[in-house]
Amino acid sequence: MIRKLVRVIAVLLVLAIVLLVVIALSLDRLLKAGIEKGGTAVLGVPTMVERASVSIPEGTLQLDQFVLGSPEGFEAPEMFRLGHMRVTLDLLSLRGNEIVVKDVIIDGPEVTLEFAGGKTNWGVLSERLKGEPSKEEKEMKDIRVDRVVFRNAKIKLKGVPLAETRGIPLPNVEVTDLRTADGEGLKARDAIAQVVASLREKMAGALEDTLPAEQLSSLKRQIASGVEAAGGLIGGGTKPKEVPKDILGGKDTEGEGKSAEEQ
Repeated sequence: MIRKLVRVIAVLLVLAIVLLVVIALSLDRLLKAGIEKGGTAVLGVPTMVERASVSIPEGTLQLDQFVLGSPEGFEAPEMFRLGHMRVTLDLLSLRGNEIVVKDVIIDGPEVTLEFAGGKTNWGVLSERLKGEPSKEEKEMKDIRVDRVVFRNAKIKLKGVPLAETRGIPLPNVEVTDLRTADGEGLKARDAIAQVVASLREKMAGALEDTLPAEQLSSLKRQIASGVEAAGGLIGGGTKPKEVPKDILGGKDTEGEGKSAEEQ
């Protein structure tokens, strides 16, 4: 009798493990599809993820080979590529009206900045983020993000004659407290717009001694407009840092506008 009971328990345990594996695999596939579909809807560029996985005990989301394609009119096959990203979530918030994100760690991304027709790919993306959310976006949950960190990033240039073509180091970027003045969640596009504005600001400093004067001046004008627009998306809360006056008219006083050789 005891042996039979042990066998039954063993079979149930095996079935439970198999069921958990199936659920986990299904969840990962659904998550991957959701990120690709949602990213494309919000950003207006192809969004691809090779693998997405969730760790329920740790409350983390892991993305492998996350890629953003370029907007129409640009030749580069992609504007952003990342081997690995880790997102820490408040899992209980997934059941509520807004998702709480504690940390987004983006380590070692490759950012492509392309100039074409007086515009840049990142500038076009920022312009799109100013628009009204689509019906599909409005149905998405709002998000609150405590911190987003870009580190160990490299910039690749395209459409810039005689400029550096190898990876140019990008100073670390950190954006915190993405929420409204009342502490409420944001639409995904509003949160992303703030992150993109801060990212482009750092690009200007990193490329100060690399870009030709014409492209640098164009980039600075776009950044100044983008930062102002991103700040205006939200009635309060933490906004992207203003572009330092020294970046708009000269050197970066923090020393982050150095050339690749000086870094």
